[in-house]
Amino acid sequence: MKKGGHYDASGLIEAQFEPGSRGRVLRNLLGIKSKREMDQVEAREQLRTLEELVRIYDQTHRFAAANQIPRLMMELEKGPLREYTPCRFTGRSEIAIAIAVVHTELLLIHPF
Repeated sequence: MKKGGHYDASGLIEAQFEPGSRGRVLRNLLGIKSKREMDQVEAREQLRTLEELVRIYDQTHRFAAANQIPRLMMELEKGPLREYTPCRFTGRSEIAIAIAVVHTELLLIHPF
């Protein structure tokens, strides 16, 4: 819904603040109330993710050439899609991992 020239997300969970955070930290699974602590956790996780990606993808990795997309899509279907779909996981972390893996693999095939 648009409100005053901007999108209004006030009714969505994405717009809810963590109780006790004085409206400074969005609701989160870790129960973090301090903006400083949230900034530290986010920075640490971003660094961890970047380090993991550097281990997985070296300087020889390139996005797919157009003529490779059909083959890579078939590999995606036989690999991560078969492993993670249908998504029958019950834990949030399992669901998040499944979504992240499939999404990342798809973006590596076609990043735009």
